[in-house]
Amino acid sequence: MGMKQKLDALKKKYEGTNMQTTFGALHTFLYTPNDTTSSGSHIRVADDLKRTMNMVVLAMVPVLIFGIFNTGYQHYLALGEIERAASGFFSPEFWSWNNFSIGAIAVLPLVIISYVVGLGVEFIFATINKHEVEEGYLVTGMLVPLIVPVDIPIWMLIVAVVLVLSSEKKFLVVQE
Repeated sequence: MGMKQKLDALKKKYEGTNMQTTFGALHTFLYTPNDTTSSGSHIRVADDLKRTMNMVVLAMVPVLIFGIFNTGYQHYLALGEIERAASGFFSPEFWSWNNFSIGAIAVLPLVIISYVVGLGVEFIFATINKHEVEEGYLVTGMLVPLIVPVDIPIWMLIVAVVLVLSSEKKFLVVQE
C-alpha cells in the first residue's frame, strides 16, 4: 500500500472527527486531489488551490534570496566595510557569500517562525471549526517576513502573524 492510499485510508477513518482537517490538508498538499471537475465550463486540471499557492510561494523564492543578499549588503554597508561608490546590485560586493550568510542568519528565522506560528494557528482553528485548512497562509507566511524589518523582535512577528490570521472574520466565530 502506497503513501497516497495510506493517507486516503486515514482521511476516511477520521472523517467527521477533528483530525479530518489535518489529514485532508496533508493529503491535498502532497498529492493530487481525488475530486476534480469533469463537466461544465471549468478547466479540467488536477490542480487545486493548495498547489496554486505553492507555485506562488515558489515564485517568491527569488525575492527571498534577493532580500537575504540585500540584508547582508546593508549590514556591511552600515559597518563601512563596503564603499558607497560600489555599483550596488550589479557589483560583486553585493553577491558575496558573506552577504548571503549574514542575511540568512537574519531573515530565515523570521520565515520559519512565521510559518510555524501561522500554520499552527491555521490547524488549530480548522480543527476547532471543523473545516478545511486555508491554503492562503502559504503565501501570507512568506509575505509577512518579507515586509517586516529584519531586526523586529520575535514576539512582534508572532503578534503580527496572529493578527493577520485574526483579521479574517471566520476565526472570530466558532461554529457550534
